[in-house]
Amino acid sequence: MSQNFLFIIGTPRSGTTWTQILLAQHPEVATGRETHLFTRYLGPLLDQYRKERMAEEADGLWHYFNQRDFIRKVLGPVLKNVLAELAAQRPGARLVLEKTPSHERFTGVIHEILGKRATVLHVMRDPRAVYASYKAAAQQEWGAWAKQTPEQVGGRWCATQKRRIAMRKLYGDRYREIRYEDLRIATGSELAALLDWLSLPYDADLINQMVAASSLEKLRTADGTGDRRAPTTEARSEFFRSGKTDGWRTELTPAEISAIEQVAGPEMRLLGYEPVAGAP
Repeated sequence: MSQNFLFIIGTPRSGTTWTQILLAQHPEVATGRETHLFTRYLGPLLDQYRKERMAEEADGLWHYFNQRDFIRKVLGPVLKNVLAELAAQRPGARLVLEKTPSHERFTGVIHEILGKRATVLHVMRDPRAVYASYKAAAQQEWGAWAKQTPEQVGGRWCATQKRRIAMRKLYGDRYREIRYEDLRIATGSELAALLDWLSLPYDADLINQMVAASSLEKLRTADGTGDRRAPTTEARSEFFRSGKTDGWRTELTPAEISAIEQVAGPEMRLLGYEPVAGAP
């Protein structure tokens, strides 16, 4: 594989899909739907290996591989084959983009396999808006996974943010954070900055085309038909919402806002999201 790889991560419902779709409009970016490669497949395999090694079980792969070799020789080929399938969605692309938000827990493993060819884009969003999106998703037939309390979502959001230091230390300038709110308010300039970071060429016309093709209005009205591997093909009703940065103010109850802020208040302040309910 000659391409470089970008992994978009973040707390689910933080705008990672929209960010992916924006970048996917670039002619030198190949991508596809969420793979859940680590959360559903390789993660459990790694957990089993670690369990066997910790317990020094009589049998198992830990007898044949230390952890570094297990990651590189057992998990590594699977990741590379999946990335090759994503690359095939746009032959000749310079950048292969994989977006599964929860892969933020596996950025260390990804770095062990791909080294300096991997970059990470962390999409951050106000946790109150994240919970509002969870709450809306939970009302849909496809959203059983989103039926969580404000405390659960706030805790998940905090856990993601607390991994920022480790990711920044491991990846250096190949790790970047972007606030969803900034991307919504100044889409063109923020997108240009991302393309500069990724060393992808562009001009003003391309930026305008990418932004227009990724409008939430267009995504919400799409009929859900097309290539099932494409992130823009979305058959789930109401998957894309209005994208408002402060819609949570009217969508959440005061009790829900307070509950999130009680859990996430310190991290929120650190990232510039000011509590409004008097959280400590």
